[in-house]
Amino acid sequence: FEQGGIKLAAAERGTVVALNSRMHELGSQFTQNLQQNTLKEISFHPEALSPLPAALIRSLKRSRTDPGKVTIPMLPSAVSTVMQWVSNPAVEDKYMKQACAIPT
Repeated sequence: FEQGGIKLAAAERGTVVALNSRMHELGSQFTQNLQQNTLKEISFHPEALSPLPAALIRSLKRSRTDPGKVTIPMLPSAVSTVMQWVSNPAVEDKYMKQACAIPT
């Protein structure tokens, strides 16, 4: 309840409620974009995915266009795993740009 601004004055609580609502909208749009994305996978060099477990990296499909890269599906569960484990800003940026793109 405190995160919802329960202890704040009415005006401040209204701001917190509006911000929470906007974050929920953006999160929903992000997930929807992932599910509707026309690019079904995204490729990276395996080294960029550290510290993902090596066994997981080995289990990924090889890119059809660049055999030196592995592909990760643009699915919410895969994105969540990568974003949780990988601290490479270039990987995060590539995922976010693709996931936040409005499908055409």
